[in-house]
Amino acid sequence: MRRPLHILFLGSDDFSVDVLRAVWRRRCSGLKQESDGRGDVDKLSVITPAPARTGRGKKQLRVPPLLEQSQQLQLPTYTPTAGELPHMASHLPALDVILTASYGHLLPTELLRAVRPQHAINVHPSLLPALRGAAPIQWAIARQLRETGVSIQTMQDDVFDSGEILLQRTHPLSSSTSHRPTTPSLAKELGLVAGEMAAEVVENLDHYIRHSYAQDTARITHAPKVGRTVGFVDFACMAAETIDSRHRAFSHQRPLSATLVQSNTTHQLLSVEVVGGDGLVADTFSNAVEGSASLIDSHLVVKCARSSYLRVHSLKPPGKHAISAHEWWNGHRHGLNIVNFTKPSL
Repeated sequence: MRRPLHILFLGSDDFSVDVLRAVWRRRCSGLKQESDGRGDVDKLSVITPAPARTGRGKKQLRVPPLLEQSQQLQLPTYTPTAGELPHMASHLPALDVILTASYGHLLPTELLRAVRPQHAINVHPSLLPALRGAAPIQWAIARQLRETGVSIQTMQDDVFDSGEILLQRTHPLSSSTSHRPTTPSLAKELGLVAGEMAAEVVENLDHYIRHSYAQDTARITHAPKVGRTVGFVDFACMAAETIDSRHRAFSHQRPLSATLVQSNTTHQLLSVEVVGGDGLVADTFSNAVEGSASLIDSHLVVKCARSSYLRVHSLKPPGKHAISAHEWWNGHRHGLNIVNFTKPSL
């Protein structure tokens, strides 16, 4: 009979929820105990950020999905501040494994030393060393990669995503126009894969440590945090496919936005798709520059770089609610058949 493990899990978002669920089901739910009669059910404790007020006027209280899930599972759950985190090990029973997924912070040395070397591990949704950083799922979509994946690595206390690889699996990105990935959909797909992998590694951690290998530093790419300007659209430089990819990658955080030249106002482009440049579209924009837009078949069509075109279904004018492209056109065309968009300024 193996000794039960005490696993400390740190995370925050829906991806980390999928990982926690898988580990809990396989290691801690009691199902193994009921099926084989052994008393080897592990203990699982959770650390996650505290609820925080967000939005205009800080009126909305955002509760991390992992906090909700851990409370539903009735797991011991803690929400330490950055100053309290280094001392958490002293408030917990002896730890065997530290497991993180989308926690977003380097763990302090004091906490990492609470477990044996290489027993602090991280689940990262990319094929490391590709897409190191805070937003690997978003940038995999934005850069139109054909595949991404999940890596489980040992943790370092000085550099994000630089540990030795314990296990890695690839995951294709669909190119079908009917099932193109968005960040929420891909996060769900990778979360399910990551959960299975994490449960497997925890169960056989010594084996995976013996077979771990260093990352190839020549292949490092980065996935930086999603900033305010990532949704700014420059039709003169961006093809429609690029804009559509950025929409699917970032719109849940940073909607696409472009400035209407005729009024010098910035509008959010909320629902977009790539459209062909034949027939009426080609005729309408035959002599137009990139960023030119017109209403075609009740949808706003914008000419993009490389003679490509983007169809916009709905927009949000500044200070107003989202409206259909047809309604927007009636209020913002300025008596013109073609209007123009440009990249927003900071």
